Parts: sequence; structure tokens; C-alpha cells
Amino acid sequence: MDFVRWDPTESMTTNRYGIPEPSGPPSSLDDLDVVVLPCSAIDDAGTRVGMGAGFYDRALTPLVGTPAATTGSATQSAAPLPDGNRTEADQPHRHRALLIGVAFECQRVPDDTRIIAAEWDVGVDLVVTESATIDTTRCGPLR
Repeated sequence: MDFVRWDPTESMTTNRYGIPEPSGPPSSLDDLDVVVLPCSAIDDAGTRVGMGAGFYDRALTPLVGTPAATTGSATQSAAPLPDGNRTEADQPHRHRALLIGVAFECQRVPDDTRIIAAEWDVGVDLVVTESATIDTTRCGPLR
């Protein structure tokens, strides 16, 4: 899975599943400020159920354990070293993209219920429905 910047003035390309998507070069995870993830179901702790193929989980695994950028702040990262790598010392202010799970309210599980996460599941920082925005960090740390 690649992440590509979306520009509403540019045309979309239809992928192999018939879904329109932005075209252009893929962005590095380090360059992303926000990732919006669709959900089939989601709980208030930020555990989401997608379509079962794990595309987002595999693509976002490198972000696990890195603090999310706070709302309104820009992602700051150091330029890569000549070999293309970055070191922790080079990134004292590095934050990962804010992960937002978007669903309809009817897809949100009740407050007292939790989805059982698999070891490879990547949770979200915010849950957004048409009637609620939940900061999942109050429910515990993002894995």
C-alpha cells in the first residue's frame, strides 16, 4: 500500500478494485501529517476492524511506538543521511502522523465494549463519526 498526496484539482486513477484514488509518487510515512483510515467497526480505545486484509496495519506498522503529532503541529523530521537512513539523534522532534479512524456512529461499538486486537493491529489516535470525536489516548496508549 502506498500513500499518495491528494489534490482535489487533479484527476483520480481507478485502481484494480474500481476505486478512484490519487495518482502520483508515493509519500514517505515520515512526510505524512494525518492518515484517515476507514473502518467497518471501531471502539473508543481506537481498535478498528477494516475489511480483513490488513493493508493499513502492514503499511502503518513502522509508526508503532512513535508519538503522534498533536493537533495543529507540523511534523518535523531531519533530512536523511547520505545512505538514506535517519537516526534517533537526527530526529529529536520527530512525530508520526496522526491516525484518524472514520466510521458511521452505527459502526462504533458500545462504550463498555472493546474489540479484541490482534498483535498486528495498529490503533488510531482519534475516532470520528458523524456525531462524536473520541480522543483514544484517554483510553490508554496507542500500541
